[in-house]
Amino acid sequence: MNKCLVFLAIIFLLTGQAQSQIPNPSFEETNFDGSLRNWGNVYLSDVWIDSTGELHGDSTYLDFAYYFQTDDAYNGNWAAEMRNSYNYTLSEGIAGAITADLDSVYSAWGSFETIPLNASPTALGFFYKHVSVDGDSASAEITVYDSLGNEIGFGRTIIAHSTLAYFHSMATIEYTSSEMPASAMIKFSNFYTLAPGVRQPSLGSRFVVDDVQLYTITGFDILSRKQLEVMVYPNPSSENITIRRNTGETAQVNVFNWNGQLMQQQSIYNEVSVVELSKLDSGTYVLEVIGANKSWKQQLLIKH
Repeated sequence: MNKCLVFLAIIFLLTGQAQSQIPNPSFEETNFDGSLRNWGNVYLSDVWIDSTGELHGDSTYLDFAYYFQTDDAYNGNWAAEMRNSYNYTLSEGIAGAITADLDSVYSAWGSFETIPLNASPTALGFFYKHVSVDGDSASAEITVYDSLGNEIGFGRTIIAHSTLAYFHSMATIEYTSSEMPASAMIKFSNFYTLAPGVRQPSLGSRFVVDDVQLYTITGFDILSRKQLEVMVYPNPSSENITIRRNTGETAQVNVFNWNGQLMQQQSIYNEVSVVELSKLDSGTYVLEVIGANKSWKQQLLIKH
């Protein structure tokens, strides 16, 4: 793991330019029926006919919809929102989720759909809000494939805490092969667990995503329509983080715990600055960078 983080720190310092690859990354576009363009999922339920010819189906309660376009956006007019449902017939929850699709209408069966790549991504970034009920966690995943369809890289980030304000998160990709990436599957889900069948998705949990972005080996350049002003890596971190900006102006760095308590504060003066975190306990924090005209917040995970 340490070798991987060192490698990522090096490639983030490289420069270059890449084109947008994620279709409809800000969820501004819809199909003629109002469904999200280029994003979706397939949900199936049991249906049967009794001896009288009457049609029956599972008794499922939907918390509004599995996924839909919402005006609770970080940027622009729209974002994507996911909700859960509950199948009372089978006594199990069903997570709302979306996967990126090159086609305008999502049509993949088995939730397997990929988008082509013309560069080597190192991370998946996005802005999010999350409302957790009964301890639900949300997740973002990216799986990278070579030209033969073999998995060569994977990244996942888990959103475990509720936040009514938008934060930025990033799933760093760890590669297991030197083959060139050809495609990727990008998925967001309103539920994640290491114990399927034991933990169930809860009604009322809410996961909102906006401005989905791919980072490439060019580091500060992003494969979406807009460029970040701040990049932080590695995340998770064990001892220190590097903050990379597109300005060398003085900025203030604040680290808060999830109760909003200020745990650490310092000033930075360069485009690339190192912030030591060794005195903070392992856990989830909020990193804030305040510049002359704009502030930036991101979830930060510390693991010693």
